[in-house]
Amino acid sequence: GSVVGQIAKIKGCRVVGSCGSDEKVNYLTQELGFDYAFNYKTSNIRKELHVALPEGIDVYFENVGGAHLDAAVGQMRPLGRIPVCGMISAYNNKGARSEGVTTLSNMIYNRVTMKGFVVYEFDGIRAQFLADMRAWMAAGLMKYQETIFDGIENAPAAFIGLLQGENTGKMLVKLGDDDV
Repeated sequence: GSVVGQIAKIKGCRVVGSCGSDEKVNYLTQELGFDYAFNYKTSNIRKELHVALPEGIDVYFENVGGAHLDAAVGQMRPLGRIPVCGMISAYNNKGARSEGVTTLSNMIYNRVTMKGFVVYEFDGIRAQFLADMRAWMAAGLMKYQETIFDGIENAPAAFIGLLQGENTGKMLVKLGDDDV
């Protein structure tokens, strides 16, 4: 989400982010330049989206599911788009089922498009994306954080921490001493 938000900012969009701690809210707004961010654990998602985007949402990048998706669908503007790349809220659920979306009728009325998003579908533009990303990194426009666990024996703890939102940025497991 933080990478998508930064790309959207580079492209001139107003960006709103949701995260699970006040520390992460500060990171999104102060470090990454998001226009607005909120802690979904201590806030009402629907209310926060309405405050941040009173005119509605044009594009909602879906990687959480559940209450986030439900709130976003209810705020979508006419002809809005929802690329879906993940639903982390459902990964621990039996059968990987997400909570139901109660606002689906809004998709009909506003002619909203929701489409699955997988990286390999865009292999034809991968070289251009990598060139853009390198340029943004060199210009200091793209920032990142990593949470690193050392050793394969800590992989289960890293995975559980990822699902529980204990990481900031990418969750990684370092397998050796070599710098890569």
